Amino acid sequence: MTTAESPQDILGSYHVIDGDAHWTEPPDLWVSRAPASLKDRLPYVKRVNGRDHWFIEGGQSFGHLGTCIVDKDGVKHRGIEAPETQEVVDSDALANFKDPSRPTFDDVHAAAYDATARVKLLDSLGIWAQVVYPNAAGLATLKFMNDVKDPDLRLALVQIYNDAIAEWQQESGGRLLPQAILPFWDQEALEREARRAVEDLGLHGVVISDKPEQIGLPDFTTSYWAGFWDFCSSTGTPVNFHVGGNLDASPIMKMPWDNFGPEAWMAITAPLFALGSARTMMCFIYSGLLDRHPGLKLVSVESGIGWIPYFLEAMEYQLVEMMPNEGKNLQKRPTEYFRDHFYATFWFEREALKYLDAIGVNNVLVETDYPHPTCLYPHREHLNSTLAEVAPESRRRILQDNAAELYRIDLPTPAQA
Repeated sequence: MTTAESPQDILGSYHVIDGDAHWTEPPDLWVSRAPASLKDRLPYVKRVNGRDHWFIEGGQSFGHLGTCIVDKDGVKHRGIEAPETQEVVDSDALANFKDPSRPTFDDVHAAAYDATARVKLLDSLGIWAQVVYPNAAGLATLKFMNDVKDPDLRLALVQIYNDAIAEWQQESGGRLLPQAILPFWDQEALEREARRAVEDLGLHGVVISDKPEQIGLPDFTTSYWAGFWDFCSSTGTPVNFHVGGNLDASPIMKMPWDNFGPEAWMAITAPLFALGSARTMMCFIYSGLLDRHPGLKLVSVESGIGWIPYFLEAMEYQLVEMMPNEGKNLQKRPTEYFRDHFYATFWFEREALKYLDAIGVNNVLVETDYPHPTCLYPHREHLNSTLAEVAPESRRRILQDNAAELYRIDLPTPAQA
């Protein structure tokens, strides 16, 4: 890691922390760690019709291989295939499902799944650490809730996954920071697993669905969540809401017109996820939850930041115009709540960085989204160009300090700005 800044290599002056990346779960993630009683029931990968696919319970479809658009030679492929709309229930049905465009596990770059290869890639890209989210496991474990009926099997899926990512974190020397998934459909298990993940496994944060009320669970203001909020607030454990975590229930997925092809469909849908993030932020701020849990740290992942100034300004205005009575119960202004509790990640945006004062420079993280579609890869030239006009002290906050403080990352040496 270089310490002398130059206009050509801003990243080299900091221990850059990537606030959103993903991994492609290896085919043996669950079965290699399974107790004998569950080995035949847990997810495994099978190649059918030249295409790798996850199966569970001896043959039930469990989704495609985790999305990775960087091939084994390090080449990025743009675009994305259409979402799977045909239900695939077993290997015989999959054989007739004519869509071989997703890569096999052999085709993806080793850094997508191997800790040593990922760290080597980080070194080449000028990144010190990465916060890593699921892929095939679902962005917030919703697929476990939807596709697995046995509660004991659901819990085993979560716990084995968290055990695996703790190993991955250790193999990386603490430079890869996968976020724990949680059994949020079971109140007691939710609290137990959050505590185990943080206190026993040493993981640095958790990721959950941000709209439980849309999938049949109590909303975040109810007693169902109180113990979980207490734990996260008292320990400073970041609670991450990754866009797409409520994919199946999101009305955003129905917004593009029916006649669009898969590329236009995704190009429209992906930016619209920020609207869901705005909803979550506003609900938390107006709910009073942040007064009851003053240590909560909430992260809007892969949402960008350009939407934040408008919604904060709108909340300030509407608090006066529309909430003359209920607003009296809040201890702070909306912007104050945001500055004290919220973080958001940006990657491709340029214009949004002009509004750092309105957003709050201490609330912004940088991300690459490697190795998903729209990821910044290779990103070094783009970020050097994007951040060239940002003041050095703000660059340091965005590239390094905010994430280091939020996720409790020990940097090896004081980086020079």
